[in-house]
Amino acid sequence: MIRAIAFDLFDTLVDQNHDRLRPLEVEGRRVGATTPALHAFAVQKMGVTLSQIEFAELQESVDRELRVDTIDVGVELATLDRFTALATRPGSPDALKAADAMTAIHMGMLHGAVTVPSHHEDVLASLAIDYPLALCSNFSHSPTARAILREAGFEEHLKSIVISDEVGIRKPRPEIFECVRESLGLAAHEI
Repeated sequence: MIRAIAFDLFDTLVDQNHDRLRPLEVEGRRVGATTPALHAFAVQKMGVTLSQIEFAELQESVDRELRVDTIDVGVELATLDRFTALATRPGSPDALKAADAMTAIHMGMLHGAVTVPSHHEDVLASLAIDYPLALCSNFSHSPTARAILREAGFEEHLKSIVISDEVGIRKPRPEIFECVRESLGLAAHEI
């Protein structure tokens, strides 16, 4: 018997409009959608002298290095950690401050690409009458995920919110699902 329902966040409760985050072509090379804005910040505020392509290559190199001990083994790579590592490479005197700013730029653009189907809040409100609802999401910046939930009016309907950035583990590892199960106090087959 089903006694609770758990949802994913992106492309389930909200739409992450990938067309708004398509890679861009810069000097004949594809770069991430947020790379030009991150590069502009790095040049203006951090004194980075790398070209946009060199910056994109550095970003990709840092991501490859970090994911070996994180994403590749089901551990979340927090956006702030990612950008802290990136900011230390060109020798930023205040890497943590720069990482905070880059996180805000990157997450602001991701957040801006999210839309909420108008009927989803009503669906959750209706389901919440009969079932405890939970969220289980792989996302590298929980403040952004929680802001999206709050703005959509979903937070009040969710008994449990489990975000990989907060628990440190990503789906499909069983530990993140166990967090949801424990938070609901139910057996897995009941969710």
